[in-house]
Amino acid sequence: MAKPDTLFAQLAKPSQPTQPSQTAQPPQLMQASWRNPVSTLFQGPLTPAHHLGLLLLLIIIAAAGSLMLGADANWDLRNYHLYNPWALLEGRWRQDMGWNVQWFLNPLPQLPYYALVSLWPDNLVPVTALMGIPGALVAWAMLLLYRELGRLFSAPAWLLGIAWLASCTGAVTLGQLGTTFNDLAVTFIVLLGCLCILRGLREGDDRWWPALGFFAFGAAMGLKITFALFVLGPAMAWLFTRPRFNALWPGALASTLGLLLVGGWWFALLQMRYDSPLFPFFNSLFESPWWAPIMERDPRFDPQGLMQWLFYPFYWWRANVTVSEVPFADGRISLGLLAAIAALWPWKGLAIQQRRILRFMGLLILFTYVIWLKQFAIYRYMLPLELLAPWLLLAVLAGMAQGRQGPKVPAALWGSGVALFALLMLTTQPPNWGREPVSQPSLIDITSPIDTENALVAVAQGDPPLNYLALGLPTPSHFISVNPLLHHDNMTGELARHFLDTTEQRYWVTPAPAEANGPHGWAACFGLQLQVEDCQPLQSSDPGVAQLLICPLRTHPNPPPQAEVCQ
Repeated sequence: MAKPDTLFAQLAKPSQPTQPSQTAQPPQLMQASWRNPVSTLFQGPLTPAHHLGLLLLLIIIAAAGSLMLGADANWDLRNYHLYNPWALLEGRWRQDMGWNVQWFLNPLPQLPYYALVSLWPDNLVPVTALMGIPGALVAWAMLLLYRELGRLFSAPAWLLGIAWLASCTGAVTLGQLGTTFNDLAVTFIVLLGCLCILRGLREGDDRWWPALGFFAFGAAMGLKITFALFVLGPAMAWLFTRPRFNALWPGALASTLGLLLVGGWWFALLQMRYDSPLFPFFNSLFESPWWAPIMERDPRFDPQGLMQWLFYPFYWWRANVTVSEVPFADGRISLGLLAAIAALWPWKGLAIQQRRILRFMGLLILFTYVIWLKQFAIYRYMLPLELLAPWLLLAVLAGMAQGRQGPKVPAALWGSGVALFALLMLTTQPPNWGREPVSQPSLIDITSPIDTENALVAVAQGDPPLNYLALGLPTPSHFISVNPLLHHDNMTGELARHFLDTTEQRYWVTPAPAEANGPHGWAACFGLQLQVEDCQPLQSSDPGVAQLLICPLRTHPNPPPQAEVCQ
């Protein structure tokens, strides 16, 4: 098997086989082919120039959609999506302390938004428009996958188009358009990895294409650790699809290489700073002295009872918060799992490549879902499955139709597909993690009556998250996200308490009204008290807080027992 050409040139190949004489069509023939644009889009020959034009069109559509939805104001943005890249670039390793696990996630995915907001701190229109680009990339990657499906099975172009729309209009796909969650951007890499695997299976290549695919999966995990799902799930699917050593080692090596090239620098920094490459996660295993020996897993969204363990995805057809921080409704995963089970059936009349592709994609969805259910149970971490579920559903319908006698069977299957895809799109309710008008300035556009340079600034960790203040205030010498867990016997807590005790100028920022012992009594927990009479208002554009106050801190004259306030 010859080594493939450049990735873009290979992925841009037409989805129907062409003869050598067709590869360079005269201009009038190419113009005529666009008289049926849907057929050309999903089954006709497209040059790299066509793909670039389509991508530009999708970017314009995604940017417009992002602006219509409004500027992002999600909880994580205020908690760590702005803070992390700033802390990386400013080297805040030993200046800032907090019991905040998200502070230690790879900040690379957040750098684009931080750069955009730094360029336009008082104008969110260009920021919001440009943050729609990952959505366009995902739509383009799904277009490539549906073109591949059209090459594998005999499905009508119009049905490929409907299924593509069903993939691109999922709840999280729409809900995250223009946001800083970065699941869309990393999912784009996962989808390219799936496309490479499919190309390898179709062409009988167990080395180069699968290696490229698993490299993409490893790179996705390096960017965002939760995407380990899309290393483990595809790896197990590949093991049961191509259980040969010569087919296994290229993917294993490539995924490791992708992980290390993209995320290795961050793992190394965490190891050097905190004695754990995955700090603070799995600290019961790594035993870093900077954190408590706990696993740091959020159990809030775990299934409750046998029925949810068995039928969890079917609960999501109606809007609820079983697996999400905010309400949403989407049935794609449930139908995708049913299609995955059907994909494992030995359908008659299929070529060996078609069987392998159905088996691989079915097992990928099944294994990934089971791992997700056990380890995370947060719906947005399954974004690639939401996108791939309609693809597999159509692939199964096309496999069932192949080789069946008479025109009525395929027509009935295509009609069923249209009904299912329409049902999915009509019942979808995207989640809303928080939006604000694009006319508002960004979170870092803050006016402070107090010069906090060379001073300590403390906030209460939790709701509302205020860690973005570290960027907007005059650069403080220390920024402390206070939580009673900082009283744990570890180096993070010791250093935080040292800064709180010894820094001469200390301030606490809190939503109004200010309380002397601080929110939840946490200032008193550390032997401090807010000078409420000296609090002054901050001017900020945080949609989650009506008024912020900055208050001087002093030593508490009569601290209450820690058992009462350190909860």
